[in-house]
Order: sequence, then structure tokens, then C-alpha cells
Amino acid sequence: MNKSRLTMEYEPIWLFECPSASNKLHHEQTLSVQESFRNDIVSLYGVIDDLGNPFLETSKDLLVLDSKNIVDISVVKTVNTIESLGQEQFEKYTKERLVDRTTSVFDTIKRNKLPLFQTPPPAKKTSTTDHKLMALKSNCSLFSRLYIACQSRDGNLDDFFRHENHAFPPSLSQNGTIRLGTKADLLSKCLERLTPPTDVQPVVSSVILDGSAVVNMLKPVNIKSFNEYALKVFIPYIQNIGKDVQRIDIVFDTYIDNSLKASTRGKRGKGIRRRVQDETNVPGNWQEFLSCFIFSLIK
Repeated sequence: MNKSRLTMEYEPIWLFECPSASNKLHHEQTLSVQESFRNDIVSLYGVIDDLGNPFLETSKDLLVLDSKNIVDISVVKTVNTIESLGQEQFEKYTKERLVDRTTSVFDTIKRNKLPLFQTPPPAKKTSTTDHKLMALKSNCSLFSRLYIACQSRDGNLDDFFRHENHAFPPSLSQNGTIRLGTKADLLSKCLERLTPPTDVQPVVSSVILDGSAVVNMLKPVNIKSFNEYALKVFIPYIQNIGKDVQRIDIVFDTYIDNSLKASTRGKRGKGIRRRVQDETNVPGNWQEFLSCFIFSLIK
């Protein structure tokens, strides 16, 4: 009776909710879902027509389609290994929980936390203050042990601090890297003013411009693309300077690997690399964008 009662009460409801019981299509094969999928495909085609076909890219860089940002190497590693990683974790889950039954199915699964396209750039390294605090704690612990050892062995306390206790010489190194001087000290002590100041503009036939300084000085205000920035900001500035000269040279710095200039430049931070093309949008944070090496921006 109970079975008949359940059948009589719930079978009409099931038939009402599923009027076509013979229809065994997947839920993604319905008309509404297919129409939504078609609209997404049309939108993707429109974006590719406007921003370019990503499958025609010949470089080895992995970039975002809309912003042209070149992702970090960690994101490239994620894209190359995410399928094999997922397959490996699936097989491990099946073996431990369903086959061997050594782990409960209710146990939590550890999150991978893989870097993706929207992942921000790596955080800045430890600050100078943190390095000094770590060195101070290490010295305090070292001095306490050496002082006790020196007393127990009747050592000479006058010679206690004569020996170097740092991993690197402090006069030449700072936190394991080369110690850099202060450029302002050169202006007042070494580079004295040899010629008196003048307000008369000299007559010259050629001008040499620092390209990095010009780009940092000319910020894109109300500018959308790099093509617009070049036509409305950069080129007019160069033409205005070149009205009274016959030749203009624009030079950029070269950062050789393992050089002092490259190491100094690397300490200023690492911005987001972006493919510089005519239709590419100008980034909102101009200074962060320029914090990359110039050759990395136009590579």
C-alpha cells in the first residue's frame, strides 16, 4: 500500500514537471542554452575582429587578448601544466577515496592556488628595514653565544669585536647586494659648478633626447591607445623641439645583464609587461607600466 500510495502521489507531479519523458537530451542541449552559447560565440568573433586573432601570434609570449598584457612566467607554467595536474589529482582522489578507501570522501581537498591571468604581479621583496631587523636579531643571538663562550674560556674581550661577523662586508655590501652611493653627494662634493649659469639659449644644430625621460615626462592624459599617444603627444613634442635644429637623436638606456646599471634598475620594481601596438589601450597606471625595462616593453 505504501508503494502504491507513493506512486499515485508523486508520479503525476513528475509527469507534470517532465511532460516529455521520452526527451533524454542533456540540459545544455536545450534551445535557450544553445541560443546563449551562440551569442557568446558571436561576441567572441567580434572581439577577435577588433583586437586581432590570438591564434596568429608568432612570439613565445602569452598575453591577454583584450589588454595585451604579457603574463608572468608563473602563469605560463600554469597553462602548460594545469591539465596534467588536474588529471593527476583526479586519479589520486579516486584511488584514495573510492578504490583503496584510505581517505574519507568528506575530507577537504587542498586548494591549488595557481597563478592565473588576473593574478597580480609578484609582491616586492623584503624591505631594507626588514633586512636590518633580521640582521640585528642574528647578531644579538650570535653575540650572546660568543660572549658566554669567551668568558668560559678566559678569552680576551678586547679582541672580541675585532673579527667580522657578517656574511658580507658591510662597507661594500648591503643585504647581500652591492652597496650603492648617493648621487646627490656627487653634486656638492665632486661635481662643482665649472661654468656660470646663463639664460641665453645657445645656438645648436642637433639635439640629443633621453627617450626614457621624455616618455616619463609626457603622461597620456585623455588618451586611449598607443597610436593616439604617439600622434597627439609624443610626435608633436619632438616636432616642437626640432623646429630650430637640423637633427634630433632619441637614445634609450641599455641594460646589460649582470651590470651595475641593470641591478640598480631592477631594484625599482617590476611592472606589468604589455604588448605595445597601435590599437593597444594605454594602461591606467603609467608609472607602473614604465617600471619595466624599455626593451621588455617593446620586445
